[in-house]
Amino acid sequence: KTLIRYHEGYDHSYYFVSSFIGEHIAYHANKLNMR
Repeated sequence: KTLIRYHEGYDHSYYFVSSFIGEHIAYHANKLNMR
């Protein structure tokens, strides 16, 4: 299963990564049962 999310006004630049990195790490931590 693949989840692809698009956010209007964002490309794959530094600003995109810095805006969503916390959410990205939390997602994977949850999937790895680290929380």
